[in-house]
Amino acid sequence: MRSPRLVLTSLVIIGSCASATSAQDARTVAGSVRQCRSLAETAARVACYDNIDVGTEPASAAPAAIAAPTPAPRTGAFGSNQLSRAPDVRAVRPERLEAGVAVVTEREPGILLFTLADDTQWLSVDTVSRSYDRPRRGATVEIVGASMDSYLMRSGNQRSIRVRRVR
Repeated sequence: MRSPRLVLTSLVIIGSCASATSAQDARTVAGSVRQCRSLAETAARVACYDNIDVGTEPASAAPAAIAAPTPAPRTGAFGSNQLSRAPDVRAVRPERLEAGVAVVTEREPGILLFTLADDTQWLSVDTVSRSYDRPRRGATVEIVGASMDSYLMRSGNQRSIRVRRVR
């Protein structure tokens, strides 16, 4: 149980913080903060801080509360959950994407980098065999979501290959 003297002292200091800080300048507020900081009991110190009146900002300095427009779903958001700094787009993520191929380059033997017409890049996770017929410029590929946030790319009548988005 707290001693009555400690409680009474805390209440006096809290009251003085609250009354002394109404419509004060910055130096007085700083003095009140120092006074609150000197309190040993946590509850009294927190209550003292809560009672400091720091004033309100003028109406012209207050930022206007403007609702941000909701971004429209983009095909560029498809697969962006795999990018390192991806925004949270799970709610607008489509289930599949059909896009034209701009460029296909071989990064390593059997690992292909697909640059699509919408400027996204997809890297094959699965190695492809030499018999894999790479899609040519202008060909359409289909990318579908698979298990555990992975993606499969299908080109023509070939087997699907696992890909991940890199840009």
